[in-house]
Amino acid sequence: MKTIRIKDLRNSLSFRVTIAMLIIGIIPLIIYFTINRIALQNSFFNIEKEAVCAQASHTQIIMRSQSKRIEDTARDYAIWDDTYEYVSNNNPTAQAFFQENFTTWLTEELDINLILVINSNREIVTSYGLKDLLPGKQLSNKNLLKILSKSSCDRFPNGLLRYGEDVYIIGVSPILPQSYKGSSRGVVLLGKKITPAFLNYLKSHNGYDISFIVNDAIISTTESKETLTSYYDQHADKIKQGLFMDIKTGKSICSKPMNDILNNPIGYVAVLKSEDLILNHLYTINQNKFIILALSLLLIMFLSMKLKKFITGPIHNLEQQLTKMEIEQELGTVDIKGPQEIMNLAHTFNEMAAHLLEHKKQNEALKSLSITDNLTSLYNHRHFYEYCSELMLTNGKKIVLLYCDIDLFKTINDTYGHIAGDYVLKEIAAIIQNKTKRIGTSFRYGGEELIVILEDFTMEQAYKIAEEIRLAILNSAALQAYSYQSPVSISCGLASYPTQAENIKDLVNRADMAMYHAKKNGRNQSVIYSEELETEG
Repeated sequence: MKTIRIKDLRNSLSFRVTIAMLIIGIIPLIIYFTINRIALQNSFFNIEKEAVCAQASHTQIIMRSQSKRIEDTARDYAIWDDTYEYVSNNNPTAQAFFQENFTTWLTEELDINLILVINSNREIVTSYGLKDLLPGKQLSNKNLLKILSKSSCDRFPNGLLRYGEDVYIIGVSPILPQSYKGSSRGVVLLGKKITPAFLNYLKSHNGYDISFIVNDAIISTTESKETLTSYYDQHADKIKQGLFMDIKTGKSICSKPMNDILNNPIGYVAVLKSEDLILNHLYTINQNKFIILALSLLLIMFLSMKLKKFITGPIHNLEQQLTKMEIEQELGTVDIKGPQEIMNLAHTFNEMAAHLLEHKKQNEALKSLSITDNLTSLYNHRHFYEYCSELMLTNGKKIVLLYCDIDLFKTINDTYGHIAGDYVLKEIAAIIQNKTKRIGTSFRYGGEELIVILEDFTMEQAYKIAEEIRLAILNSAALQAYSYQSPVSISCGLASYPTQAENIKDLVNRADMAMYHAKKNGRNQSVIYSEELETEG
């Protein structure tokens, strides 16, 4: 046992490093500051520079995304049959429509700060937030007039606009029918004012402290207003050139020029980043400079060559294995031979990896159980809303919802018993899953109600799939063994997003309305939602 301990001690990294430190004495202290000053300073500066400039570049993308979002909102309200009809009228009904849906709804629900709707005669139909109207409600702002003239049937401009002393994110759309057929009857312009509250919202969602510099005026988050103003007052030229770094305080500012919607320079977008640890470390290094003797450099190089194979070889091997795991995105074990400390580290890592892999398997199994219906093995009601909410927020694809309800299911339960009813429900779920597993996602919404979500399908394609499901159920001998007075069948209602619904609640309600219409008209059929169904009750 004593021999093994002595061998482990001699093989330990700490023993060999200690011997080396005794040989070179105080030299490692001097070399520490020198290496940090020569190598780490440039490295840390480059890392910080790349990080803050990457954030600034990404901020431009964020602003373009926000502009596109405002444009999409303008398009949603302009490419609307009701808007197309009322924009040419000046009666109380039209005025009430624009008051309710534009100046009230957009400002209160979507926080839109600038609204302008004009007809084809360039007459203002409704407005909100305009500051410089001429008598007779005529526009005097040249930039607004230019922007409105850019909008056409196939052009939907968006971007930034300085209006008065404020900066807005602008989206413009021609007023067209929902079919996009016909001439434009006017233009809808919407704008969202860039305020500290809006920048706080961007920071909470993107993690960046974003500011705007327009004519030496600064728009920023409440938290960074004072800091950025102070730096800008002293270093405006450096900030405008693109990058300013303060080692003492650990603050970095990177700016990018921004053009407005008319491609005219409007100012700068800037990102304020704080890296106290790195930059303060660099400041400490710069305050502790030592002159290194040529002998100490030669000595450390000699010792490095001797220790390289023993120390850096296993570390490099460990690094390669960990890098491979990162690239492949797969956790595994490492196989290291070298100093005892590194082998102990590898052993600890392997044990940790084994525990993590086991926990991952357990978590995946629990997650699957929490989102799956026990009887049908379809996704459950809760996961339906989670899935659709995520789909609508991030995907931006068209969605068709098939709302299926088993006809006379209570009669089946009452006639054959609940075990038979469960069997019928499972078989119908299996048919739906088999028909849609590669093209859609299926859910048990509740009771005998089943839902299928299809992405990027036209309504005609979705209707064909619904009919295939319905006919497969009718042709199932196993299911029809439980028919009573009428065959086992389903009624299916179809609705689409975003053409027929603005959110998941409306989508479900309208597909349910279509399904109810199918029931009302004799069951065993598929019905596509339309506005006429609402009037039919």
